[in-house]
Amino acid sequence: MNLGKKPWVVMDKGRIGRLRYIAYTVAFGLACLPGILIADIFTAQGHETVGMILGLVTQAIVIILNIMLAIRRLHDFDASGWWALLVIPLAFFDPPRMVGPEPTPAGILSFIGLLLILSIYVLILLFRPGNFDANRFGPAPAPNTAWVMAGASLALIMPIVAYGLVIVVQRAL
Repeated sequence: MNLGKKPWVVMDKGRIGRLRYIAYTVAFGLACLPGILIADIFTAQGHETVGMILGLVTQAIVIILNIMLAIRRLHDFDASGWWALLVIPLAFFDPPRMVGPEPTPAGILSFIGLLLILSIYVLILLFRPGNFDANRFGPAPAPNTAWVMAGASLALIMPIVAYGLVIVVQRAL
């Protein structure tokens, strides 16, 4: 199948550059936000099981999409897509449970170690430039469009907006 230079969003083959990676991550985050908010509403209304199931489904979708994006981003700088499996611990990243009510040295060290590894991994995905020419994973990514640049710039304000929405929903309940 010849995909040419068309940047398919949901796929694990090919390459995407840094800005497109950021833009797609923002788009997927915004698309999953309603699922998170609905899960929170169900949980707050006393339907913990429904809220938990919706939360887990949303989390699974986010993990799968992040793995697919990470594979393509890793391919851009000629790295194996298997490194994308490093995002799986994000699903289980729960600092209160790792450290516990009474922090132990082992819990604190595991928290710091996981945080450090994931931080380095994300920084590499965000800032390492890709190969300018074709590599073993395909031709260079398509040039960024205005929509990609706009989506990537949303990454600066998305955390603030998401946090505000969560506070508004929680206060409304």
